[in-house]
Order: sequence, then structure tokens, then C-alpha cells
Amino acid sequence: MAIQSDLIFDIGAHLGEDTAYYLRRGYRVVAVEAEPRHVAQLRRRFAADIAAGRVVLVDQAIAEHEVMIRFFRNLNVSVWGTVNPAWAERNVGFGSKIEEITVPAITPARLFEHFGIPYYLKIDVEGLDMLVLRGLHNFEDRPSYVSIESDATSFALLKQEFDLLQELGYDDFKLSPQHRVQKMRVPAGSPHGLQCDYRFEEHSSGPFGEDVEGQWLNVREAIAEYKYVFALYDMFHAIEKGILSGSITAFRDAYGHDAGGWNDTHARHRSARPKP
Repeated sequence: MAIQSDLIFDIGAHLGEDTAYYLRRGYRVVAVEAEPRHVAQLRRRFAADIAAGRVVLVDQAIAEHEVMIRFFRNLNVSVWGTVNPAWAERNVGFGSKIEEITVPAITPARLFEHFGIPYYLKIDVEGLDMLVLRGLHNFEDRPSYVSIESDATSFALLKQEFDLLQELGYDDFKLSPQHRVQKMRVPAGSPHGLQCDYRFEEHSSGPFGEDVEGQWLNVREAIAEYKYVFALYDMFHAIEKGILSGSITAFRDAYGHDAGGWNDTHARHRSARPKP
């Protein structure tokens, strides 16, 4: 099953922040979103694109089996909706109120079988990013670029993410701090689709592939960067909980306003490397 060079999967589409960007660059989009209230807004926002076939909206959750499944709607932070009970419990610990509903589910393999292999695979499904990646095992061809939200709670789980990415043929990596996305811009000469001047929306994933800031790193270099990110993350939350003395303001003044936040891991498949 060959890569479809004009196709992007937006898995965890939320309110279409990323889908809108991919459309602007000229790509077709398969947008996957489980939260019914978000699905209704997506249908309204992209009505013309859906009618024209530029957007296919899959209103199902990602899961291991195609059944009706519990979805934990987050009433405080809309992007934190999840089917993962452990993540829902974590969010309650962060002060969120949760409402449990039931939604239909689809497996990652079924998505790839039905819609094909995309050029870029954006994954942000709150605790199930690895499940989506494992769905690629059934296919010889892999997306040229993928991104996942890195696990910020366990370095062992982070290492498993890199192990799986390498197993699938992804050897080049970039880290993209999520809270800086709105300050990012599409670089001149981008190789990805139509050229444009674009301002990224709140909650979007931002640029992808070659457009992500910085040089590509090998796995050793990427993990070394994450060690620093984890150190800042642990320090931030120790101050937040009163374990360490100091203030969040002073911490951000010293390390940057976004220090301690989540990062996306962007990966490039070895088949997409420029030819020497």
C-alpha cells in the first residue's frame, strides 16, 4: 500500500486546529475525533471541505477493538478527553471534572486499510498514541513523517516510544514544545505543500516534518534532549507542589515561560531522507 503524498491523518482532531492548516497547505485530511460535541463543530467548520471530499471526518475513538467504548469527556480542558482510564484519573488529579459517555471505536489498522497510508501522520489521542503507531506494523509502507505527544510522566515509557519508532523505520527526530506553537511560522521554501503565511491556532500541533525548527537528531541525541526536558518538568512540578522552594514566576524567568510543558516528538522515516 503506497504512501498517498497528498494525504494527512489528523488523529485527535479536536476542533480542527490542525486540519485547517493542512487544508491550507493543499492536503486532503482524514480527521479522527471521538468527542460528539467536537464532531458537531467539525462538521460545521469544514462543511464545504467535507462535501468536496477534501476532509473525511471519522467520528470514532481509537481503540484495540471495534466496539462501543467508554470516553471520558473533560469538562474543564476540552483537549484532554480520553478513552484511557488512567489518563482520565490523572486529569481528575489535575482538578478536571470528568463526564463518562459511550462512543464507537475503530482500530488504527482499519483506518490505514480503508483510507491508505498518509504522507504525514499526526497523533494526539491522550494516552493511545503508541496504539496508533503499532497499527503500522501491518503495512510495509509507512508515513514519511509522524508526530506524537511525548510521554511526560515516565522516562521508561518515553524510551519505549523511541524504540517503537525505530522499529518502524524512523531514525530522525525533532522535539517541538507545544506551548510555543502559536509563535512558530512556516519557513520559506517549505517542501510540504502550498506556500503560505500562517498563524497557528491555540491547541494546534504546528509545523511538521522539515518545517519543525531545529536540526534532525539521532535517537541518542533526542533522548539526551528529553533528559533535560524531564529535569525541567520535574523541577516545575516540585515547585508547584511546594516540594522545592521558589516560585513558578522565578522558574519561568530562569528557564523560559514554557519550561516544564509538554513536547511533541516529530520523526522522519529513513525512506524520506534526502538522497546524497
